[in-house]
Amino acid sequence: MSLQTIYNAEVAKWSKAQDLGSCPVGVRKFESCPPHAMRFKATVRSGREEAQEYLEIDGYQDGIEDLLGFRPFPGTLNLEVDKDIYRELKEGSVQRLESFEAEGEQYPGGFLYPISVEGEEAAVLEPDVTDHPPEVLEVVAEDKLRDKIKAQDGDTVVCNTRKLV
Repeated sequence: MSLQTIYNAEVAKWSKAQDLGSCPVGVRKFESCPPHAMRFKATVRSGREEAQEYLEIDGYQDGIEDLLGFRPFPGTLNLEVDKDIYRELKEGSVQRLESFEAEGEQYPGGFLYPISVEGEEAAVLEPDVTDHPPEVLEVVAEDKLRDKIKAQDGDTVVCNTRKLV
């Protein structure tokens, strides 16, 4: 049996299940995960609680819901990852959150990278304007992720990239 045949069978299996739960951490592309799928570990970190005021704005709520199918909790979970993980994440599925104007003010857009955190649907929000270093991911989800997954600063969580359907 050729490597291509084995690979195609693995891709079909993963695509049908749409679950990366048993995909080994760090495995990419031509090993045992489908193309552009990645499983990675991240460390929970405290944020500056600035995202809350922005994520309460209807333009962000509506934009994220239109793109990802959920209205985000007004706040983010900050995760620290290796710079290589950040670069790999940017190769996967991405949605553009457009800038908008509300009440005479201009609000920046950003990019959304669908992921799951400990099995919970979420997305990395990469705003056009940020002072976070690339290895700090701001994660949005429908619920307050920190509470839902019972995470504290310093905890390690497992994340999977997700493909938008």
